Amino acid sequence: TIIDAFTYETVYSKNFLLKRFTSMTISPDSSFIILTTSSSELYIINTFNYDFKSYSEFPGEIAHIEISSNSNYIFVFIKTNTELLMYILYNEREDHYNVKSLMSYNNTYLSYVHSKFKMYYNVFSIVDINPNESVDIKMSKSNSRLLVSYQSAISNRRTSTLYEINYGEGLHQFRMRV
Repeated sequence: TIIDAFTYETVYSKNFLLKRFTSMTISPDSSFIILTTSSSELYIINTFNYDFKSYSEFPGEIAHIEISSNSNYIFVFIKTNTELLMYILYNEREDHYNVKSLMSYNNTYLSYVHSKFKMYYNVFSIVDINPNESVDIKMSKSNSRLLVSYQSAISNRRTSTLYEINYGEGLHQFRMRV
C-alpha cells in the first residue's frame, strides 16, 4: 500500500506477494526496489507500475545486495556453507553481444525496467568461509572497490579483503582483482 504523505490517503494498494521479506534495497535512480526473503528469493519490483520479476535459483542464503550507481548492475552476494559467491544481474541494454528487443504492452522503458535484468553466466567466488563466520560487505559509491570482511566465531579473528572492480567496456569484460 502506498499512502500520500500529505493527505494520508491510499494512492495505490496491491496484494501481489504473500511473503515475509528480510531486506529491501532501492536503486539509485529509484526505478526499482529489490526485496529478499529468508528462503533466498529476490524480487525486482518496478516502482512505476509495481510489476515484478523474481529470482530463486541461488545455492545459499542471500547475504547482501548492492546496486551500481547507474542502476544497470545488481550484485547479489550468496553465503553458502563453504564460500561467499557473487552473482550479477545486469540490464540487457548493457549486453552488447546479445541485442534483442523486448516486446511490451507499453513502449516506455519505465514500464518494463524490472524485466530487463538477466543473470550473468559467470559466478564469482569471493572468499572461502565457514558457516559460523559473519560476513560484512561494502561497495564504494563508484562501484570500483569491494570490501569483504569476515570474522570467525571460533578464533574471533577478523580478515578483510579489498577487491578492485573493472567494468571494461561492458559486462563481458568485467574483472575483479585483489
